[in-house]
Amino acid sequence: MHGVEVNHAAGSVTVKYDAQTYGETGIFGLLEDLDVLVGTVLDAPHLEEAPTEGNGHSKAAVTLAGALDDLDKRVAGLTGHTVNLRTLFPLGLAGLGVWRIVENGLMAEMVPGWLLVWLAFDAFVKLHPRVAQKGTAATT
Repeated sequence: MHGVEVNHAAGSVTVKYDAQTYGETGIFGLLEDLDVLVGTVLDAPHLEEAPTEGNGHSKAAVTLAGALDDLDKRVAGLTGHTVNLRTLFPLGLAGLGVWRIVENGLMAEMVPGWLLVWLAFDAFVKLHPRVAQKGTAATT
């Protein structure tokens, strides 16, 4: 990519890239993955039960896991190094939560830092589902 311009007034993002180096579907795929990550984080604190997929996990968790896996493949393809974003994403949320707690205390009157730590734990559990053994079903 050559650059990214954000127009806050229009609510738009312009991505400049070399079409010969990066295919259109690759850029759009990357932006879709980032949209899933940002949307999931911003819409994360829901208390009601989320609709579930066939394996019992919420649609958001399945979509987030797919986006993280896709980004892992992209990073590995570009750098030659594997990164486990299913682990780094919740660790990042936990780090952000701890930082907010250290800076502002538990912030009971606002969005508390402990909520980010809980989101990190929840994301880790949802992104690392138990695998069913042969002949038995996984329970969650």
